[in-house]
Amino acid sequence: MELLVPEPDFMEMYHNIKFQLRYNLVIVVALYLIQKVILLA
Repeated sequence: MELLVPEPDFMEMYHNIKFQLRYNLVIVVALYLIQKVILLA
């Protein structure tokens, strides 16, 4: 883990953003499915 980095690496930033978007998508889908189950119950 490098703490002294003058500027963030572009590819690292890209992978972090891609991971964040995928994580958010999983949460949205999970909440949607839970809501559907509650409404159908």
